[in-house]
Amino acid sequence: MRNFFISYNRADERWAEWIAWTLADAGYTHYFQKWDFRPGGNFVLDMQQATTDSERTLLVLTTNYLSSLYTQPEWAAAFAKDPTGTKRLILPIRVDSCEPAGMLNTVVYCDLVGLNVEDARTRLLAALQPSGKPEIAPPFPGVPSTIAAFPGPFASAQMPIDPLCSAAKELQSIFATSGETFRAQARLRDDLSQRIHSRLGITRHHEYEELFDLYFNQLLPDELRLHRTIRAYTESILHEYNTRALRLVEREPRLGDFLPSVPVLKQHLILWLNKFDHVFVKTPSMCLLYVGVEERRGFPRQIEGELEHYLHTGTPAPRVETSEEFGEFAEEESGSQARFWSWRHNQVVRLHALEQRMPELTTIVTIEPTDDFRREQLTTTEEAYSRLIAGWVPPGLLHDEDLWLPRVEALSRDIDAAMRSGAPPEVIESAAALRHALFEKEYSTSHNKLADALPSLVPLKAHEHELGLGSAVSDVWKGLSSLFRSRIYE
Repeated sequence: MRNFFISYNRADERWAEWIAWTLADAGYTHYFQKWDFRPGGNFVLDMQQATTDSERTLLVLTTNYLSSLYTQPEWAAAFAKDPTGTKRLILPIRVDSCEPAGMLNTVVYCDLVGLNVEDARTRLLAALQPSGKPEIAPPFPGVPSTIAAFPGPFASAQMPIDPLCSAAKELQSIFATSGETFRAQARLRDDLSQRIHSRLGITRHHEYEELFDLYFNQLLPDELRLHRTIRAYTESILHEYNTRALRLVEREPRLGDFLPSVPVLKQHLILWLNKFDHVFVKTPSMCLLYVGVEERRGFPRQIEGELEHYLHTGTPAPRVETSEEFGEFAEEESGSQARFWSWRHNQVVRLHALEQRMPELTTIVTIEPTDDFRREQLTTTEEAYSRLIAGWVPPGLLHDEDLWLPRVEALSRDIDAAMRSGAPPEVIESAAALRHALFEKEYSTSHNKLADALPSLVPLKAHEHELGLGSAVSDVWKGLSSLFRSRIYE
């Protein structure tokens, strides 16, 4: 059993090697990938041995480390063994300006940022000890003694911390980590986009969000794994850091006095988080979340320069006039018309693609009822189709909506009555969403109730026989879908 397993991102190998050498020089044993994982060995088995045969896990904490998905399992196992930290099985060593998020945020780290080599070595080795008690008595902080004064240097008083400066440094650290995460995600995004375009022969331009959503149901297993990795970046690291950034600017409003772009940043974060909660989490085909294209509330990149200016000078940063603020996106009426018809064309293309894909998947699932992957794809496709047609038709164009609403409401009551304990989470959530759309939303019209209810029927349709409802859900979904589809004029 060795003392430590050193967990690090490959981009920080120099820091990891210095720490490994310092520990070994002090008599500690450890597993260090560069030294211990030799050519010819099995990486997975080597990693398994290193994590299970080490007393503690030492993390080389950097922006690269926090933005990587592949380092998370390395510390998650140690965290599971010691969630309260009483055994100190996880020891984070911070070597650049970064702020851990989530569960890792609760673990106290050893900070080496800004230290010279001797001070860094002393602090690192001290962090390994069971107690932080110094070897010599600290200076007496009270009234000076009348006895002859100690001739050595006095302990310097700790400078008070400026909350505004501290908030600016934290915001800068958040941007560093989230920016590195965004760039890592962008590399995977470009890889997936290239694969889809090459394999399917796509020549038409699509925004990334639209591309991955439109062709989600045609992804191969390896492409789907890549899609899920990109989505994991969005729903874990990016969501966590955007939430922290918004809380920070709301907690310290004085940042706006020194950083002119704070109001734009706040609008961006509010819109991003709102889109995450109301669209992203409900749409499995989405893996990216941008608000700079259609919503025109992109991240104000100039704020990074404003932070640098304030932290170096302590004075308000000058306002940088951006083209977006001065009408770069202002368009003539003819341009708006062209944009509308382009959007309309894309909607029709997407509609036809979904309508073509649904029968194909239905046939596969019918022939191979145990194919869970295709069954999941069918559910996702039908949900996307439901959202598309329900959101396309404006109020006032449906026929017989007042006849359909009582039927859907009666079905919702039947579903609630048939619900049993232990029902799958997607059934419980969909039943609750259906109930909310029909009975709990204030000021909702018959049209809006039916439009909101339609996507919620899809997961319920997949479990209707388990609920003892026969084909009741399928019949309503098909009829309601036909009602909306009949009012779409291509």
